[in-house]
Parts: sequence; C-alpha cells; structure tokens
Amino acid sequence: MKNVLLSLYSKFPHWYDSLYGQAVSTEVSPSLEFIQWFLTYKKIEINNPDHLILDMGAGTGRVLIPLTQKGYVIEGMEPFEGMMEIASKKADKENTKISLSKGSYQTLMANEKYKLIFGLNGTMAYLTSSEEFIQSLKNIYRALKPRGIFLVDLMNFYAIIKKYKHPEPKEIDLEGKQGLLVVSYGPDPTRDIWIHHARIFLKADKTPKTDPFLLYEDIHELIMINIRELKYYAKLAGLEFVENFLSYEDRPDERKKGSRIIAIFQKPHK
Repeated sequence: MKNVLLSLYSKFPHWYDSLYGQAVSTEVSPSLEFIQWFLTYKKIEINNPDHLILDMGAGTGRVLIPLTQKGYVIEGMEPFEGMMEIASKKADKENTKISLSKGSYQTLMANEKYKLIFGLNGTMAYLTSSEEFIQSLKNIYRALKPRGIFLVDLMNFYAIIKKYKHPEPKEIDLEGKQGLLVVSYGPDPTRDIWIHHARIFLKADKTPKTDPFLLYEDIHELIMINIRELKYYAKLAGLEFVENFLSYEDRPDERKKGSRIIAIFQKPHK
C-alpha cells in the first residue's frame, strides 16, 4: 500500500470541492445561506463601494463567487495558490469576475478599508497560538473602517465532544477513480488542538507493478479556542463584542443551538 502524506490545500486543491465543498457555486451551503442573511441583517448594501467586504480564506470561491454575482462589492484573500486557481477557473466558467489575492490573517495590511470582514468555515482555527490570534485580530482592527464588522465562524469543539459520533466512510469519485473517504477527529489534550485526519482510499490501476489501492492522508491541526478566549483576544486588539450565534440556523428572533461559534465584533468609533 502506497502511503503519501499530503496537504489537500497545497497539493491536491482540485479535490477540495469533491471532498468537502460543493461542485458548483450556485449550490447554497448552510454557511453561504447564513452570510447572505447576515449581510441583510447588518444592512450591507449591494453595489456600494463604501460597503467593501473581505472574505478571508476564500478557498475555491464557494462564497466569494455567489456574493459577487449578487452584486456585493467583495474581495477575497486566500493563502494557497492552488485554491486560488480553482476559484478563478470556476468564476471564468460562470462569466464572473472576482477580486482574489494571496494573503492571510497574519499578512493582512489594509488600513480602514473594509465595512465587513468575515472568516467562514473555521479558517481562523488554523492559527497556532494566542500570539497569532492577537496579531491577526489587530490586523483586522486596522483593516476595518470605524464601526466596521468582523464575523468569525469556528467550530465549538467542546460541544462537538459532547455529541461525538464517529463519521461513517463516504464513497467518493476523484478524477474518475472510485474510493472511500474515511474521517476521524478528536482532541489532542497534550497540545490543546483538534486533529482532523482524513484517509482517502482510491482504486489504482490493476497492473503487476501497482497496489490495488492508493492511500492518501490529509491531516489538519486546529486550535481549540472557546468564546471566552476569543472575546478576550479581540478586546486586546480593540474590537468590541456584539453577539454570538450558535449555528448557521441561529437568528436573534429564533434561537437555534448548534456546535458553532459565530462571533460578531465591531470596531468602535475613534
């Protein structure tokens, strides 16, 4: 059995949508549905350059593309070039021009540019320390206009642990090869991190020189931050806490609990 350690984002970005995303940007994922509601909730206007939005960790464009198509003035930032290439190809296929640049929370250098910055689907959990969180939140503070909003979407790891259920293997088709996606996850208490371990089994060409299956591994290490820590780091950066949503279906007038932290912060007036 051939064992290849990979980073999905850097080496096999063209697999991302097949494994974790949607095949086309017109599909409405729960996170996309939430951010579309949130834009209306916070009165972020379509076709208004003064309401510039930044999608941090834009990935393959599954949120950036549909929001651009709706007329929002939005930019994307993504640290992995392979993911950016996929997003650009998807946008070209749909005759949509997107604004996407290479960068991350750590490299964000804008000054009072954005009305809203959001990071969906746990992008901020890849920061590795409290120092990185504080510096990244300071970068966000600087990049926001006065009264600008930052939305950060993270998994509530402690809620997940309480309701842990081992994921079932998923049948997959990657580049015409049939296979299985086998995922396991859980905490590493010695380092306070969450380990997401995906094993991808693909049928290989049956020749005497190859094994019947190929095994690829994709391991993600995510920091297990809670809402209290997040609020503390944001306060150190100068951001004010506004509210928190517990799921993509949670609304101010109809509370629905879940296993997410969707925290809203705002930059105060000077």
